Amino acid sequence: LAGATEGRATAISSEALLKLHSNTEGRDLMKAHDVLYIYHDHIDGVGDKAETEAETSHAVETSFRQLFDILKKLAAMNANNMLVTTDHGFLHQQESIHEQDDLVMPESSNEILRSRRFAIGQGFAPTPGSLIFKADQLGLEGDLEFAFPRSAGRFPVQRSGKRFVHGGLSPQEVVIPLIAIKKARANN
Repeated sequence: LAGATEGRATAISSEALLKLHSNTEGRDLMKAHDVLYIYHDHIDGVGDKAETEAETSHAVETSFRQLFDILKKLAAMNANNMLVTTDHGFLHQQESIHEQDDLVMPESSNEILRSRRFAIGQGFAPTPGSLIFKADQLGLEGDLEFAFPRSAGRFPVQRSGKRFVHGGLSPQEVVIPLIAIKKARANN
């Protein structure tokens, strides 16, 4: 951000932003920057932990309220143009997912990385319920291969949650929303 805006951009956590006094610290922050990136991580913070992933639906509701508070704070700080987006989507299932519902992980001659929604390596052997792509098929260079479960399937991974996952090819994971908000002045 700083390089693209000649130093007139900064990032701040949502918690730190909400603690600012709007009329003083907040407006000073806005005057000093053309771009303010606010990082909000509540859903991932809850969903990415196996012990709390069942609370994901509640985390989504809480996040909507927090985002509304952030937008009100920015408006009070004289922000005029706001973009609301996410870094990724996710899949969430409230009911427990049983081990027998896991897909078979494709065997690989050289596995580099594995998660519930993808694997990276070389020499993957196709399995039912999986898709295998070579790097060039995804517009990438090199000789890596990428394995993905079809639909909402999950690969088995020890000691990780199953209900909240991301990193796959489903529309819920790859379609990133963008909401543009322009604050206009009203003439009285």
